[in-house]
Amino acid sequence: MKNVLTIAGSDCSGGAGIQADLKTFSANGVYGMSVITAVTVQNTTGVFDVQDIDANIIKSQIDAIFTDIKVDSVKIGMVSKVDTINAISEKLKEYNPINVVLDPVMISKSGYSLLKPESKKTLITKLIPLADIITPNIPEAEEILREVNAEITSIKTVEDMEKAAKEIYKFGCKNVLLKGGHMVGDAIDILYDGEEFFHFHSERIPTKNTHGTGCTLSSAIASNLALGFNMHDSVTKAKDYITKAIIHSLDIGHGVGPTNHFYELYKKAGLITEHPYDDIEESVCAPYDNSLTKSPKDIGKLLSKLRGKSPLVHHITNYVTVNDCANITLAIGASPVMADDINEVEDMVSIASSLVLNIGTLNNRTVESIILAGKKANELNIPVVLDPVGAGATPYRTKIAKKIMEEIKLSVIRGNLSEIKTLYGIKTQTKGVDSVESISSNENDFIKTKKLAMDFANKLDTIIAITGEIDIITDGKHIYSIKNGHEIMSKVTGTGCMCTSLIGSYLGSGKDNLAAALAGVVSMGIAGEMAFERLDKCGGSGSLKVNILDVIYNLSEEVIAKRGKIYED
Repeated sequence: MKNVLTIAGSDCSGGAGIQADLKTFSANGVYGMSVITAVTVQNTTGVFDVQDIDANIIKSQIDAIFTDIKVDSVKIGMVSKVDTINAISEKLKEYNPINVVLDPVMISKSGYSLLKPESKKTLITKLIPLADIITPNIPEAEEILREVNAEITSIKTVEDMEKAAKEIYKFGCKNVLLKGGHMVGDAIDILYDGEEFFHFHSERIPTKNTHGTGCTLSSAIASNLALGFNMHDSVTKAKDYITKAIIHSLDIGHGVGPTNHFYELYKKAGLITEHPYDDIEESVCAPYDNSLTKSPKDIGKLLSKLRGKSPLVHHITNYVTVNDCANITLAIGASPVMADDINEVEDMVSIASSLVLNIGTLNNRTVESIILAGKKANELNIPVVLDPVGAGATPYRTKIAKKIMEEIKLSVIRGNLSEIKTLYGIKTQTKGVDSVESISSNENDFIKTKKLAMDFANKLDTIIAITGEIDIITDGKHIYSIKNGHEIMSKVTGTGCMCTSLIGSYLGSGKDNLAAALAGVVSMGIAGEMAFERLDKCGGSGSLKVNILDVIYNLSEEVIAKRGKIYED
């Protein structure tokens, strides 16, 4: 029997890490051994803590294996500390094993950072040169390339994937398997051996249970290499294995469940039945629920649906931007009504397709109308979007925003980072109705913001849309970032309010709240970009607002599909 060693972290929930590796080894007919680099505290909902193992203990574990047992392949997974990486590198150079598979684990499915920032360069210089194959996903590849200031640091297309694979190959590994599961559309993985590119295409499997897919794929590759298959065949067989494991994934826990490593064994035992996707020939490395997959092309189709329905969008909004909100609602193809008198809000919302609540110009009278209209909308299952303008600026404004959240079931909350943090309960700074904070592109800060958004969405069972330089939209299970827009938009009062009106318009045309939030935000971002491009030498913020309305009026499916920058994180 062939023997395969995994050097990785432990996952107490059994879905990823060494637990997934050992299951994969057994399922693929090899004997599994393990060196534990870290103990994680995690389950299907997230990672809560990590305890790294002392580097000397790691070296002793490696010694114990290599001095006694023949090792036919090595898989390396989570290695968070510099000392850990140095210890592994030292021992691998000493024992010089064959068939080294490096899975550069950096971030968990739930967004927890598993590789310390200071360790990235060490991983690149000490481990990648020892690898026969490295298996990064797109975010991991981007982190590696950013660390060395490579020419390409953003991967959006198949061409970008090929360029990135070439750059990573230069670090000394023999093969690069770049996994394209984070791109929208069908999954494309690319294997580069230094001379040729091999593309692996597959449709996505409709499941949320993808915990440990990266660990499982890399361990399956290591198993196949140990069994004597060449690199291309090892990857092909591994992809077939992970595809079937995903098809028969286990709905365990309250979050992202694990794949089913022993599906063949369970099938023979009669414990599982045939699945409609069993006839898929090529595998998927990081699938997600197709019903919740939102590519720019998908979002573009929502625009046609909206314009075909022309939903009535009831606004209780602020007096500063009421005209802008009405005009952009008309421009997108919906019908606005601005009614805030307590004597008619219930009747008005009863005939509307959606309700937009905006607290920009607060007073006691409109607060009563907001609560009354919101409750009526809930009673009639009419979607409600809240724009908590300036939450955090004054105690009264914060109190009212939280009151609305408590008394009305909200479909979407759209705000800037300061507003969302305030509603979540985190102290922050707000300057009037402007956010002092913006969404940082710093890796750790960005991860924290995404986690905050997901936690808040789960807490309220709603969609959270944080808009800024980078937009974050989540339903608590799936999280997307949007990178459209232009910085000049912050110089125009009401762009946030207009964005909320667009979300309200999309909400009124369908039943998918997440898609509506994505559609509203990406439409506004594209409008801002194109509006800026239309400015002449004398143009400024005044012309920009007019241009935004013109762009929205002329917006099409094709423009959204071409210009939309929507990424599932």
